[in-house]
Amino acid sequence: MSIIILTIINVIDVKSGARFQNWFTFTKIASISIVILLGFFLDGGSTQNLSPFFSEQSFSSLIGPLGLAMVAVLWTFDGWIFITYVAGEVKNPGRNIPLSIIYCMIIIVSVYLALNYVLVFALGFDKMIGSELVMSDAASKFLGSQGGAIITVIILISLIGANNGFILTSARINYAMAKNKLFFKQAASIHPKYKSPSNALIIQCVWACILTFTGTLIN
Repeated sequence: MSIIILTIINVIDVKSGARFQNWFTFTKIASISIVILLGFFLDGGSTQNLSPFFSEQSFSSLIGPLGLAMVAVLWTFDGWIFITYVAGEVKNPGRNIPLSIIYCMIIIVSVYLALNYVLVFALGFDKMIGSELVMSDAASKFLGSQGGAIITVIILISLIGANNGFILTSARINYAMAKNKLFFKQAASIHPKYKSPSNALIIQCVWACILTFTGTLIN
């Protein structure tokens, strides 16, 4: 349902889609920042959980696990490239796109480092390894039984924001491909009233719904 609703918003008003994305991004970062601050100032964690801060194993033995961990970690940084998909609609792209990428990466790295510090501080390495819901378990240490529910809301906001980001930017790929005669020519049209790549957005929505409803999205 969110795919359809967010697509309609992005078709009708490009600026509304961008505003939605800004709101979701701000809310997500603010929510995570609050969790980080609570972790620093509320009881529930222990500095003993941070030991050993550096692994006692040799670096060569960590290359395999590190590579496996990077598969998930790299996905969390994946959004930086999306700004390039809408380069044609960015004012002064030669200046603003590099700046946005640099600033976003600095913010993301800072937030993730602080968040992971709080998670380790709250649970310790052993409990994190055995936990299926690390953030919920960590929040429960600081906020009690309501911690898990709060994290669920934050994750929901994050998912909707990520979905809107994909819808907003990825349709521009189909639009650009169609203009270069590499995709259906209908996807190259701009809506005469809304000034959005409406056909590209609709094609993307239909295909995403098919993959979702048939259960083949992950595959």
